[in-house]
Amino acid sequence: RVLELLSAEATEAEIRSLVHYLAPDWDSAAQEKTVAEITALVTQERWLWQHPRQAEVAIAGTVMVEGAAVPVSGQVDALIHTPEAVVIVDYKTGSHVPARAEEVPEPYLLQLNTYRALVAQLYPDRPIRCAILWTAVPRLMWLDELLAGFMGRTVR
Repeated sequence: RVLELLSAEATEAEIRSLVHYLAPDWDSAAQEKTVAEITALVTQERWLWQHPRQAEVAIAGTVMVEGAAVPVSGQVDALIHTPEAVVIVDYKTGSHVPARAEEVPEPYLLQLNTYRALVAQLYPDRPIRCAILWTAVPRLMWLDELLAGFMGRTVR
């Protein structure tokens, strides 16, 4: 929730206040770890908060899976509108962070590929980019090339 409330100008003190407000029951070590991770993320990937964005976007529609129309729905953590593309960012909070995009678990790829197919229907004239934001590291991992060649259960 903290990531959704931040601005591009967020300071460590503002992040600390948000964490304390949103997680008052956490012990101080957990709060400070979260503050450090989010501060590092905002510093490294400030552009994420510099463009128009929507958080927790409910999305639903029909996609083609192996030749059949399938109704799907989900929730996009962040939908960011840059001059170059519409960017889908999925937040992952687990402590196991793959070293490379090729090591991302297939269910995550299927999820983002599905979101990409739905968002492409909304923005047919814009490139759609996808990334996972691993909050534990923190690191933004682009999956565009991997999704373009994704050979799992293909969604179009």
